[in-house]
Amino acid sequence: MQVGNAITPATIFFRNNTSVKATPFEPEQSPVLKEQDFPLQKAPDERSASDLRNLLSMPGINEYQSQLEKQGQMEQSMVISKGGQVVGAVGRNGGTMFQESSIQGLWQRANSNPAGFAQLLRQQGYEVETYRPGAGPRYAEVHEMIHHESYETLIARQSVEYCRELSIWSGCSAY
Repeated sequence: MQVGNAITPATIFFRNNTSVKATPFEPEQSPVLKEQDFPLQKAPDERSASDLRNLLSMPGINEYQSQLEKQGQMEQSMVISKGGQVVGAVGRNGGTMFQESSIQGLWQRANSNPAGFAQLLRQQGYEVETYRPGAGPRYAEVHEMIHHESYETLIARQSVEYCRELSIWSGCSAY
Protein backbone atom coordinates (compact mmCIF):
# COMPACT_ATOMS: atom_id res chain seq x y z
CA MET A 1 0.00 0.00 0.00
CA GLN A 2 1.10 3.59 -0.56
CA VAL A 3 1.27 6.02 2.33
CA GLY A 4 1.41 9.63 1.18
CA ASN A 5 4.14 9.80 -1.47
CA ALA A 6 6.06 6.86 0.00
CA ILE A 7 6.33 3.66 -1.97
CA THR A 8 6.05 0.56 0.17
CA PRO A 9 6.76 -3.09 -0.72
CA ALA A 10 3.00 -3.58 -1.00
CA THR A 11 2.76 -0.82 -3.64
CA ILE A 12 5.50 -2.47 -5.67
CA PHE A 13 3.82 -5.87 -5.34
CA PHE A 14 0.44 -4.54 -6.52
CA ARG A 15 2.01 -2.65 -9.45
CA ASN A 16 3.87 -5.75 -10.60
CA ASN A 17 1.06 -8.24 -10.03
CA THR A 18 -2.08 -6.36 -10.94
CA SER A 19 -3.49 -6.28 -14.41
CA VAL A 20 -6.48 -4.37 -15.63
CA LYS A 21 -8.28 -5.30 -18.79
CA ALA A 22 -9.57 -2.28 -20.69
CA THR A 23 -13.19 -2.37 -21.71
CA PRO A 24 -13.53 -1.76 -25.44
CA PHE A 25 -15.48 1.37 -26.24
CA GLU A 26 -17.94 1.21 -29.08
CA PRO A 27 -19.14 4.72 -30.10
CA GLU A 28 -22.24 3.19 -31.69
CA GLN A 29 -23.36 2.00 -28.24
CA SER A 30 -23.01 5.41 -26.63
CA PRO A 31 -26.30 7.35 -26.51
CA VAL A 32 -24.38 10.62 -26.35
CA LEU A 33 -22.26 9.92 -29.42
CA LYS A 34 -25.26 8.56 -31.31
CA GLU A 35 -26.98 11.94 -31.00
CA GLN A 36 -23.97 13.96 -32.09
CA ASP A 37 -21.41 13.28 -34.75
CA PHE A 38 -17.94 14.00 -33.37
CA PRO A 39 -15.03 13.42 -35.74
CA LEU A 40 -12.34 11.58 -33.79
CA GLN A 41 -8.71 12.24 -34.61
CA LYS A 42 -6.85 9.11 -35.57
CA ALA A 43 -3.50 8.18 -34.10
CA PRO A 44 -0.60 8.87 -36.51
CA ASP A 45 -0.21 5.18 -37.40
CA GLU A 46 -3.94 4.88 -38.15
CA ARG A 47 -4.09 7.69 -40.67
CA SER A 48 -5.73 6.70 -43.89
CA ALA A 49 -4.30 6.99 -47.37
CA SER A 50 -6.77 9.81 -48.08
CA ASP A 51 -5.36 11.74 -45.08
CA LEU A 52 -1.89 11.33 -46.55
CA ARG A 53 -3.11 12.48 -49.98
CA ASN A 54 -4.74 15.52 -48.33
CA LEU A 55 -1.48 16.33 -46.56
CA LEU A 56 0.54 15.95 -49.76
CA SER A 57 -1.92 18.13 -51.69
CA MET A 58 -1.62 21.01 -49.22
CA PRO A 59 0.66 23.75 -50.52
CA GLY A 60 4.05 24.25 -48.96
CA ILE A 61 4.65 27.28 -46.76
CA ASN A 62 6.14 29.39 -49.59
CA GLU A 63 3.17 28.70 -51.86
CA TYR A 64 0.76 29.41 -48.98
CA GLN A 65 2.42 32.76 -48.29
CA SER A 66 2.30 33.57 -52.00
CA GLN A 67 -1.45 32.87 -52.00
CA LEU A 68 -1.91 35.25 -49.06
CA GLU A 69 0.13 37.93 -50.85
CA LYS A 70 -2.06 37.54 -53.96
CA GLN A 71 -5.16 37.83 -51.77
CA GLY A 72 -3.76 41.04 -50.32
CA GLN A 73 -3.56 42.54 -53.82
CA MET A 74 -7.23 41.85 -54.68
CA GLU A 75 -9.11 45.03 -55.42
CA GLN A 76 -12.15 45.88 -53.32
CA SER A 77 -15.17 47.42 -55.05
CA MET A 78 -16.98 48.49 -51.88
CA VAL A 79 -15.88 49.52 -48.39
CA ILE A 80 -18.41 49.63 -45.53
CA SER A 81 -18.06 51.86 -42.49
CA LYS A 82 -20.07 52.67 -39.41
CA GLY A 83 -19.25 55.69 -37.31
CA GLY A 84 -16.03 56.25 -39.25
CA GLN A 85 -14.74 52.71 -38.53
CA VAL A 86 -14.32 50.31 -41.48
CA VAL A 87 -16.37 47.18 -40.78
CA GLY A 88 -16.31 45.35 -44.11
CA ALA A 89 -15.62 45.21 -47.80
CA VAL A 90 -16.71 43.48 -50.97
CA GLY A 91 -14.04 42.49 -53.45
CA ARG A 92 -14.26 42.98 -57.16
CA ASN A 93 -14.06 39.17 -57.42
CA GLY A 94 -17.11 38.77 -55.13
CA GLY A 95 -15.13 37.90 -52.00
CA THR A 96 -16.34 39.51 -48.78
CA MET A 97 -14.85 40.56 -45.46
CA PHE A 98 -17.37 41.51 -42.74
CA GLN A 99 -16.73 42.25 -39.07
CA GLU A 100 -20.40 42.13 -38.05
CA SER A 101 -22.71 39.18 -38.55
CA SER A 102 -25.56 41.57 -39.33
CA ILE A 103 -23.66 42.70 -42.44
CA GLN A 104 -23.34 39.06 -43.54
CA GLY A 105 -27.11 38.73 -43.09
CA LEU A 106 -27.71 41.78 -45.29
CA TRP A 107 -25.35 40.36 -47.95
CA GLN A 108 -27.34 37.12 -48.00
CA ARG A 109 -30.63 39.05 -48.06
CA ALA A 110 -29.41 40.99 -51.10
CA ASN A 111 -28.51 37.68 -52.79
CA SER A 112 -24.90 38.86 -53.17
CA ASN A 113 -26.07 41.73 -55.41
CA PRO A 114 -23.73 44.69 -54.71
CA ALA A 115 -26.26 47.40 -55.67
CA GLY A 116 -29.04 45.92 -53.54
CA PHE A 117 -26.56 45.28 -50.75
CA ALA A 118 -25.40 48.92 -50.73
CA GLN A 119 -29.01 50.07 -50.51
CA LEU A 120 -29.74 47.75 -47.56
CA LEU A 121 -26.56 48.90 -45.80
CA ARG A 122 -27.49 52.58 -46.15
CA GLN A 123 -30.98 51.84 -44.78
CA GLN A 124 -29.31 50.31 -41.71
CA GLY A 125 -27.09 53.36 -41.13
CA TYR A 126 -23.85 52.16 -42.69
CA GLU A 127 -21.67 54.35 -44.89
CA VAL A 128 -20.90 52.73 -48.22
CA GLU A 129 -18.14 53.78 -50.56
CA THR A 130 -18.04 52.16 -53.99
CA TYR A 131 -15.13 52.28 -56.42
CA ARG A 132 -14.86 51.99 -60.17
CA PRO A 133 -12.49 49.30 -61.51
CA GLY A 134 -8.87 50.14 -60.85
CA ALA A 135 -9.67 52.74 -58.16
CA GLY A 136 -10.57 50.56 -55.15
CA PRO A 137 -8.34 49.78 -52.19
CA ARG A 138 -6.61 46.42 -52.00
CA TYR A 139 -7.64 43.67 -49.57
CA ALA A 140 -4.45 44.31 -47.56
CA GLU A 141 -5.33 47.99 -47.14
CA VAL A 142 -8.84 47.18 -45.93
CA HIS A 143 -7.44 44.58 -43.54
CA GLU A 144 -5.16 47.24 -42.06
CA MET A 145 -8.10 49.67 -41.71
CA ILE A 146 -10.22 47.09 -39.89
CA HIS A 147 -7.64 45.38 -37.70
CA HIS A 148 -5.09 48.16 -37.21
CA GLU A 149 -2.23 45.77 -38.01
CA SER A 150 -0.11 45.40 -41.11
CA TYR A 151 -1.00 42.78 -43.65
CA GLU A 152 2.56 41.45 -43.34
CA THR A 153 1.81 40.74 -39.65
CA LEU A 154 -1.28 38.79 -40.70
CA ILE A 155 0.76 36.74 -43.19
CA ALA A 156 3.36 35.96 -40.51
CA ARG A 157 0.72 34.94 -37.95
CA GLN A 158 -1.22 32.80 -40.42
CA SER A 159 2.00 31.19 -41.64
CA VAL A 160 2.78 30.03 -38.10
CA GLU A 161 -0.76 28.68 -37.74
CA TYR A 162 -0.47 26.94 -41.12
CA CYS A 163 2.82 25.27 -40.13
CA ARG A 164 1.20 24.15 -36.87
CA GLU A 165 -1.71 22.65 -38.83
CA LEU A 166 0.67 20.89 -41.22
CA SER A 167 2.57 19.38 -38.31
CA ILE A 168 -0.66 18.13 -36.72
CA TRP A 169 -1.81 16.62 -40.03
CA SER A 170 1.53 14.91 -40.47
CA GLY A 171 1.35 13.43 -36.98
CA CYS A 172 4.68 15.03 -36.09
CA SER A 173 3.60 17.89 -33.89
CA ALA A 174 6.37 20.44 -33.70
CA TYR A 175 4.42 22.58 -31.24
